[in-house]
Amino acid sequence: MAMRLTTAVATLCLLGGMAACSGTRPPTETGSPTATTAPRASGSVAVFTPSDGITFSQHTPINKWATFTPELKEALGKHGFAASAFSSATGRSMDEQSRQVQDYVVSHSGHRAGKGDAAEPTTLIVAPATRPDALARQYGDYVAYPMLNSRPSESSGRSDRTRAQGEKRPSGENGQDKDMKGKEEEAQAYRRLVSSLKLAKREGMHVVLLSSDLAEVVPDLMVDMSNAEQIGRTQAQQLVGKLELDKASSNSPRSIEVLIPSGSPDSDQHGEDSAESSAEAFAQQSFKGIWQVLAPYFKDGRAVSPSGRLDAHSGEDSWRAVAFDPGTDTGASAKQMSARLETDARSSGAQRIDGVIAMNDFIASGVMDALGDMGYTGSSADVNPQISIGDIVGNMTGRKDLQRHPVPRPQASKTPGASKGETDGHGGAAEDTSPSDQHRWPIVTGYGAYIDNIPEIVNGRQWMTGLEDRHGLAASLAEACWRLNTGQGPASLPGVSDQERMGRHVPVLSLPLIAVSASNLKSTLIDTGYVKPAEAGL
Repeated sequence: MAMRLTTAVATLCLLGGMAACSGTRPPTETGSPTATTAPRASGSVAVFTPSDGITFSQHTPINKWATFTPELKEALGKHGFAASAFSSATGRSMDEQSRQVQDYVVSHSGHRAGKGDAAEPTTLIVAPATRPDALARQYGDYVAYPMLNSRPSESSGRSDRTRAQGEKRPSGENGQDKDMKGKEEEAQAYRRLVSSLKLAKREGMHVVLLSSDLAEVVPDLMVDMSNAEQIGRTQAQQLVGKLELDKASSNSPRSIEVLIPSGSPDSDQHGEDSAESSAEAFAQQSFKGIWQVLAPYFKDGRAVSPSGRLDAHSGEDSWRAVAFDPGTDTGASAKQMSARLETDARSSGAQRIDGVIAMNDFIASGVMDALGDMGYTGSSADVNPQISIGDIVGNMTGRKDLQRHPVPRPQASKTPGASKGETDGHGGAAEDTSPSDQHRWPIVTGYGAYIDNIPEIVNGRQWMTGLEDRHGLAASLAEACWRLNTGQGPASLPGVSDQERMGRHVPVLSLPLIAVSASNLKSTLIDTGYVKPAEAGL
């Protein structure tokens, strides 16, 4: 009996040693060894993501969880992981997801206990199933969204106070009871997920969090995918570059409107005020990212708002001035854009508008509808006349290279009170804007790379969109799993930095967002396989 036990232990130790040695060779310098040359990776990887979100329109962001998971599996294969070492599960809610994670951790903890020191390395990758409302889903599935409070009594108290001030509340005691029961179930699911991941850590498993963070868990790696502030900042930076705001002056300012989708959360799923607070927080962070870039230009007069909602005295807390409820179709966004550009009866034409930050492609669609209805003509290519739509299409289909040229300044309208001979800041005389220039199509930005909006970038009605670097994130995460399972850790991985998040230091993997315009659409979306040429209208 003792001899058989000794033999079994020796066998397990031998197998454990072989498993440990099988993945000690580092990947190639590119960090992405091919499946034929990569050493056999030890251990397993389990991925838990939310089910794909839905939108209330035909527009659909490119980046979905259902597309990320198979790309991650393929990338893991290139790092030597066998197909059998990979497992995945999707949850429609945090309750379902927390049970999936709990079942996996408990079952594998028992399995590992039987193996003793020879337990195989395991990495859990969890994208917490937050409850994004309809507004957040317009940006895609990867956007970080505020997590639920694990102590529902606090949000419940605030809910009662908010409803006392006029917010809609469930009718009757049964409605209140249902509301409280739902919050308690959500809090229980949150605590279940947190405790399951803590157990996983105690059992020696590695934990990676995707997109949304959990304050109570210290992950081995946090993977940032995108957030509201980052999305807003990216669009503002693109607008500053395209309109050459650094060359503008208070005598020749650029006219810019910012539309921040906010308002009531999805009443079907998020009638309680905690969701409304999350929606407002998302809108506030969006504007923060925008204003960090645009504030200097508004403060010195190089940028102005035709609607007057933003000016030199605006700050990061001015987000409500440009926020609106976009509803569930593009009509609300079109109406909002029209209202921003309305002129009185004494005006000779439409308001001059150089740029519109629409935040996502859903809002951008409504903006473009409004501009067309109001008589604005042309395209974003008109801001750079040396580039024609034909050039853009030729570049996308690979027939020719697109040559970039400096963006010409817009014709400036005469500044009220300007004296004769006063310059416009570019060496030319300040003069009245011609009607055709008044109706020139502005630069419109968005986010999400909606399939339906890609043709609008080809024809120049929408200047840019954006998305997360799904391929790059999958490749980097696969290498991080390889490093974790071979005991190396992800700290030296390109794109990883040590950051303080919610009171604890964690390694964070973050890649820049992809900004897509007509000049790079072919290389960023078509050549990479994100979009087919036919989907782009080519």
